[in-house]
Amino acid sequence: MKYHIFSVYDEKAKAYITPFFLPEIGQATRVFGDMVNDTNHQFGMHPQDYTLFKIGDYDDGSGTTESNKQTIANGIELVEEQPKKLNQMVKDIYRMLKELSNEPQT
Repeated sequence: MKYHIFSVYDEKAKAYITPFFLPEIGQATRVFGDMVNDTNHQFGMHPQDYTLFKIGDYDDGSGTTESNKQTIANGIELVEEQPKKLNQMVKDIYRMLKELSNEPQT
């Protein structure tokens, strides 16, 4: 089976983090996206400092690698839009307050 080889470049360290292997670019993008959206993860604390790269391909049948570096996404590009989340939270709070105000008083 063929796998893509991915690595994240740390702009401040000027170095690539240990590579990882996945069969699809979309999977790596999702994993990286989850990390940059987690404010407790180092990527989420400074998403602009990290960039996901596909650095090559690996064939586990032949044991060979092929180098073909390509930029996938900078962390800041994958940060979810906070206004949408905040807007939904405000709507939820408003709905709950409205429901509470309609309850019979004892």
